[in-house]
Parts: sequence; C-alpha cells; structure tokens
Amino acid sequence: MADIEARLRSLLAANAAVVSQLELSAVLRRIVESAVELVGARYGALGVIGPDGMLEEFIHVGLSTEAADAIGPPPRGRGVLGALIHDPHPIRLEHIGRDPRSVGFPRNHPRMDSFVGVPIRVRGEVFGNLYLTEHPDGAFTEEDTELLEALAATAGIAIDNARLYEDSVRRERWAAAAAEMSAAMFSDETGRPLQLLADKILQLTDAATVLVISSISETMMCVDVARGQHADDLTGAVLPMAGSLAGRVFDSWQPLQVSGDTVELGDELMAWGPTAVVPMLGAAGAPMVLAVGRPVGAARFTEKDVDLAADLAAQATIALELARGRSDRQALALMDERGRIARDLHDHVIQRLFGAGLSIQAVAGRIADPSAKGELAAQVDALDAAIAEIRTVIFALRERHVAAGSVRHRIVDAISELSPSFAEAPRLVFQGPLDLRTPADVADDVVAVVREGVSNVARHAQAREASVSVGITDEMLIVEILDDGVGVPEAPTRRSGVGNLEHRAARWNGEFVLTGRDGGGTRLRWAVPLAQGETT
Repeated sequence: MADIEARLRSLLAANAAVVSQLELSAVLRRIVESAVELVGARYGALGVIGPDGMLEEFIHVGLSTEAADAIGPPPRGRGVLGALIHDPHPIRLEHIGRDPRSVGFPRNHPRMDSFVGVPIRVRGEVFGNLYLTEHPDGAFTEEDTELLEALAATAGIAIDNARLYEDSVRRERWAAAAAEMSAAMFSDETGRPLQLLADKILQLTDAATVLVISSISETMMCVDVARGQHADDLTGAVLPMAGSLAGRVFDSWQPLQVSGDTVELGDELMAWGPTAVVPMLGAAGAPMVLAVGRPVGAARFTEKDVDLAADLAAQATIALELARGRSDRQALALMDERGRIARDLHDHVIQRLFGAGLSIQAVAGRIADPSAKGELAAQVDALDAAIAEIRTVIFALRERHVAAGSVRHRIVDAISELSPSFAEAPRLVFQGPLDLRTPADVADDVVAVVREGVSNVARHAQAREASVSVGITDEMLIVEILDDGVGVPEAPTRRSGVGNLEHRAARWNGEFVLTGRDGGGTRLRWAVPLAQGETT
C-alpha cells in the first residue's frame, strides 16, 4: 500500500512538472524526464510523428551527446518504434530483441532489453509516442504501463497548452512585424516594399534564404529580391520555371511547402531544407512568388507559418499598388517636362549636330591633306554616334509604357529596372526597325538576353561602365553588351546563365559569343537571323 501511494505521489509530481512548462521544446523534454523518473527506466525518448507518418523529432534522455553522435541519425520509426506508430496502443516487451517486429540496433547503440511504449494524444490525434527501456528490475510491469498512460494523458494537455502559447507568441511577433512593415511600406518615404517584406520574413521564420521571384515569360522567372545566404549570387538571376517549386506555384497559384532534405527552386539555386512558396501579386497584378527556405535538417514550416507569410505578402501587394499609384502621379507630373526636353533635343540639339556634321563634311571636301580629312571623317562618325544615342534618350523620354508589345519599350524597362545596380546607368542604343521586324517569339528571347546579360554585368563584372546595343544589320538581329569590368573568368563556376543565352541563340540558328576586350572588360554578342524560325 505504501508503495502504491509513493508511486501515485510520483505520478502527481511528474504531472505537475510537465504542466509547469510553457515552451513546447521544454515541455517535450520534461515529459521524457518525468517518464524516466516515474518508472525508473535507464533510457527514455519521445518521438514526434510528422505529416509523413514517420518520426520527425526525437527527444532522448539517458544518452550523452557523444554517445548519441556515435550512433548517428535519430530513428525514423521502423521496427518496434514503427509498430507503435501504426497501431497506437501500449506495447510492453521483456526482451525487445526477441520481438519479430524488431529490426535491431545501429552500431555503437547501447544495450537495451526491456521496453515499454505508450502513445501521446492531443485533442484525440496521436502527437507522438513515449519510449522507455531498461527497467532496473529487468522488466516493466502492467502498473508501469498504467502510470505512463496517465502521464501521457497529462502530457497531451501540456503539449496542447504549449502549442496554444507558442501560437499566441508567434502571432504576436507576426502582428508586430506586420504593423511595423505596414507603417514603413505605406509611407511616402520607402520605395522598397519587396525588400522590406523579405527582411521581415527572414527574421520571423528562422529562414536561411528568402526570395521574391517574378514571372518574366511563360517559361522564365527572375529573382527580384534575395535576402540571407547567397543573396548576392541570386539577386537578378534569370531561371527556367520547369522543374522548380516556384514554377509549380506559378502554375497552380496555390501555396506549396516541402519538408525534404534537398529542395531546388531552380537550376542555379543550391539545395535547401524545408521550403515554403506562396503566390503573391506585384504591381498591376503581375504574378510573383515568395520563397522561404530553411537550412537542411531544420524544422519544417507549419501551416500557420505559411498562412502568416501569405498575409504579409498580401500587405506587400497593397504597398506595391500604392507605390505604383505614387509613381503614376509623379509620371504625370513629369510628363510635360519630359516632353519639352524630348522636343528640345529633337528640334534643336540633333538639328545642330546634324548641321555641324554637314559643315565638317563640306570642309573636309576642300582639304587636300589625307590625314586631316581622316580626322574630320572620324569626327563626323562621332557626331553620328552621338545623334543615335540622343535619339535613344528621346525614345526613352517619350511614351514610356505606351506600347506593351514594343520590343524597344520592353528593353528600356528592363534596363531601367537593373540600373539601380550600377553607379552609372548602362548606355542603350537602338538601330534599325526593331519593332517592325522582330517576331514576337524572338522578342521574348531578346528581352531575356538583355536582362540576363546586364544582370550578369551587375553581379559579376565589377564594371564602372556598361553599354547595350540592340539593332538589325544585314538581316541579323544583334544584341551586344560591353563592360569595362574584370573580364571573362578563366574557370567559371556557374554556367547556367551562359547556358541559357547559348540555348536561346541555338534555338533560332544564331550564335552567342562571350569574350574579353582589349584593355579589360567583356563583350557579349548574341545574334540570330531574322529569316529563321524556331528549330527546337
């Protein structure tokens, strides 16, 4: 009788210890410790069952850290441990190794003979299992099993309370972050809602990397914002949608999360651990996705994490619309001024330069010295080049965004988006009837080539100046990008971007060449024949 009373007192003490904790991780460890103390076991563990029906977390007591490391990865739920998962009823064994369901122990595992396991239920669903081994008297009793079942019932309540507490703390943190982000994004002072969103998500989710990805065509996407690990390499990367998690979200427009050990968002991205991708809308309803990745081996995202991330993404969408509205108002305010500047450049500056060129040519015709004539001809060519650049500036000033299908407008917009990455915006020159002669399918590749090429210069070239020329010469559509950076690396470690450019050229029976320039820098030349159709 005294022994029974003592064990009941031990059970009450164990229950009190379990419910005294609020943080879930502390509750789970205290449950195992209380169970070991309650039945006098040498070893104890609590296995948390994941969505795949296997153990996703394993909290153990009785093994030192060194001994656990020597054993290797924690169990996933096979053998006797798995039997309790598939049939959640108590199991008590005098010799675990003799049970037909046993699959043995890994190398360096300590000897374990007697065993008892009981399920832990939270709101009627099995949360995990308690495993106890090595009873001091050689075998666990029916009374031990009953005590553990009683403790498991209390543990279920404690886990539920810890979950509610954890959820309230999480929501409080997200609400505070959302309020801070909203105040910043909705003010007139910030023009970086996507960067702000990525920064907050990185802080709140314990993520390794956060990306905001936009769709730039039916098959390609671009990393607009990257925060966390490898952010410099990923920012501006142009990637294929096929075979990526982000591409699947673009197709289905539904949130997606994966808890595997290796996840790839694109062929240029490294392996991630648990990953969540949620859809969002950019300015003017442009499709985008928010991708959040944790390190390999980290805890998976919960449904609440995904929902809260989607809420923040929705707020960013509103901020983008407000920013677009402000931008439109500013554009309207500047429209008259830009029109005046464009008219002055066209009516006065270009005409004067043209007249100066004609005068120089006339003077050159009256000079007999061949050397002097050559110098004057070079100056005329320089004036022609200046006129071409000024016409490009006039084009950029006039009617921007008016023709959505215009190749020139799309290229100007792409350069404008990437210009903040440069100390001085890249120079842009057009030649020939691009809008008239460029087929729609080829136009998509031209814009993608310009975006990829200029993005590579911004990320890798360390260039002070860059120039882009797009034109039609001798029935060839030619894109040429020049920079004064570090040149072509001798042994490049990444080739996915270059491979995309090569593929886009081969697709139209064209050519792609990336070479160094005399004096330093890089020359990218991408050329396709206008008369060729798609061959692949």
